[in-house]
Amino acid sequence: MVAASAANQLLRSVVRNSGKNSASALVENGGNVSLVGNTVVNTGKISANTKAEGATAGNITVNATSLTQAGRVSAQGKAATANGGQITLVGQDITLASGSTTSAKGGANGGQINVWSSLQTTIAGTLNATGGVNGGNGGSIETSSVGTLNILGSTTVNVSAPMGIKGNWLLDPDDMVMDAATATVITSALANANVTIAVSGNLTINADATIAASSVGTTLTLLAADTITNSGTVSTSGLNLSSTNVTLAVGSTTNSNQTYKLYEG
Repeated sequence: MVAASAANQLLRSVVRNSGKNSASALVENGGNVSLVGNTVVNTGKISANTKAEGATAGNITVNATSLTQAGRVSAQGKAATANGGQITLVGQDITLASGSTTSAKGGANGGQINVWSSLQTTIAGTLNATGGVNGGNGGSIETSSVGTLNILGSTTVNVSAPMGIKGNWLLDPDDMVMDAATATVITSALANANVTIAVSGNLTINADATIAASSVGTTLTLLAADTITNSGTVSTSGLNLSSTNVTLAVGSTTNSNQTYKLYEG
């Protein structure tokens, strides 16, 4: 663990990592790394990798009021039969900056990446939990916030599995308004992931937003406790909609090439 101070001083602590923190292992499962502080800024490398066949990479946890990941965070299974580990980023305000890489990919199965905030999550970097090129399944990525979730155009999400089952990306904010940039990111992700957007309030797809994914074998699921409003274009190979109310505005397009399920109530 890397801690900025004792518990009674934590609220005014600052952790800045511009070097390398590692708990990687050559012959055993990757170790555990924790960064704790009021403000945590990573511009360096944090790793809990493993190179051991059949092993699973370690766990990385970063917990802060304000958290900026602008470097590289890695819990990778680097051997052919090694699995990715788990990365958990928790805070009030979390930013994964453009150019950053957060990776739990595996030589076998991909691992887990969890980004949980209580106020705002902003994603602009690369998140990777892919399965191995010779076998293994894609992992899972969750980008969530009790408040606001921003997915910027520079975001890349990859949970592909060339020889296995594609993984999952969950977006789980309070309310969400999808603009053109976010829709483009989701379109790209659907080439290698099942994408679920689950909001506790309203989900709105703007008129300039287009999700147009032709990849067979992935599904877009849109869930809202209140209302889903589509004013743009949603066209995928598999689509599930579930909400108390679903509004398809004049001029909008909602289409599924294979599976289209609408649940309203």
